[in-house]
Amino acid sequence: MFPDILLYGNDGSCSFVPRALLNELEIPYQIVNLQYEAGKMEAADGSLSNEEYKRINPSGYVPALGIGATAITELPAICAFIARLAPERGVLGTNPIGQAKVDEWMAWLSGTLHGYCFAMMWAPRRFTEDQDAVESIREQGQKVVLECYERIECSMSGGSAVGDSLTVVDFALYMFGRWGTLRIGLAKDHMQNNYPKYTQLMREMESRASVRRTLDEHSLAVVFGRGGEV
Repeated sequence: MFPDILLYGNDGSCSFVPRALLNELEIPYQIVNLQYEAGKMEAADGSLSNEEYKRINPSGYVPALGIGATAITELPAICAFIARLAPERGVLGTNPIGQAKVDEWMAWLSGTLHGYCFAMMWAPRRFTEDQDAVESIREQGQKVVLECYERIECSMSGGSAVGDSLTVVDFALYMFGRWGTLRIGLAKDHMQNNYPKYTQLMREMESRASVRRTLDEHSLAVVFGRGGEV
């Protein structure tokens, strides 16, 4: 028996990752769609104000999970909680080393690629109060995103990020790969030529029914798989 789960998310954001994971593991949940307006997150249907949402997630960002009266925030913790509801699927790793590598990947993706590199591009004012420095911070952000993609490419050996079995890391890598293509404008040829193993992972993820379902739920197009845009 699964607990009642509320997923607070926003289309196209990193809340795609836990939603796809819930769909993959066939865990029932309800979604609260949030929208970003004037620097604040609130329910798209007006049912939840920004002040009310910040009582659930003090950072005001997505995703968040509501489990009864308990809120879980931060992408690695949310994904780990969901995965532990279906331990037989092994998506947190199938042995102690694999589990540690999953933890390592999720900490780095969340803290460095997401919280630092992409944030430099999209929220440079988190890093400076000097208006004249904003553009150089954005440029540095794109540079370090590409360095992260190179690290991802060099770190991959099997059919997924950790060995040959599907883990939560693969769902996160898929979402961050989409951002590179659709949100910072990396062409298909650039991705394929510079990051072929990463691109192949993204194609394989997009072939999964759970990912396709989540794309449909977010009204997002296929990018890397058959019928993709780029």
